[in-house]
Amino acid sequence: MDSSFPKWVATNPFTSHVLVPVLISLLLIGLYFSRISFLQHIIAPSIEGVEPFSQREFGAVELLQNLVLLWIFYYTVRCFLAAKDWPIRLFCILVAGAVLFQFLEEIDYGAPFLNLLTDQKQAVLPVDWGRNLHNKILDDGEQFGGYLKLTARIIIVLGFLLAPLLKNRIPWPKVRLLIPSRWVIATVMSSYVLSRLAHWLDDTGVGIIDGVQGNLYLNISEFSELGLYYLFLLYITTLSGRIDSSQDPDQEKQHSEG
Repeated sequence: MDSSFPKWVATNPFTSHVLVPVLISLLLIGLYFSRISFLQHIIAPSIEGVEPFSQREFGAVELLQNLVLLWIFYYTVRCFLAAKDWPIRLFCILVAGAVLFQFLEEIDYGAPFLNLLTDQKQAVLPVDWGRNLHNKILDDGEQFGGYLKLTARIIIVLGFLLAPLLKNRIPWPKVRLLIPSRWVIATVMSSYVLSRLAHWLDDTGVGIIDGVQGNLYLNISEFSELGLYYLFLLYITTLSGRIDSSQDPDQEKQHSEG
């Protein structure tokens, strides 16, 4: 199985963890807030015959999200096949299940594509949406997706900010194997700054062209979601490289930890 990407991530930590995600995010944000309709529609298009809330599914940000999720799934399976220990394999099964669920949620279980190909209209009111779970309104009036985002934030804080800093204090080798490189801290922080930038631009009306809001209005978090998925891609490819080389986490090369 191909190991070129994990090797590239390990040997180019600054480029893979900081430079690439920052440049891609700035490019996407720049196109959307360029005040040029054609460029904005590359990110979130307007498609005749497709419901407004589904149109952004065919833009660059959403399509890249889907691609990255599939890439994560591939490397998770790769980790499972390469791992010898059942705890690592169980971890990979849980991750693969979560990624597959998130991918299906992202593509709305194919509803936008069915809408495009068959002109089958979807429910317009959020309370009537049956296309996915994260848009469902719960009894407390909150969207289920809000709880998913809270879970993701907890995972990021504990697993990608605190755990790398505490890695050397953890006595169990298999647990240390699963802890991300310290470079992910830079990825998290830069992603947060760029997310705030995108929200600020949207709040100040830069996304409005000829009096019309862009198709990511009230959904600017799509930029940060792409950054989140890339963060998990970095993590799972790093884990894949560690398993492939049967490398003890205590002996991890300095360039992988910074």
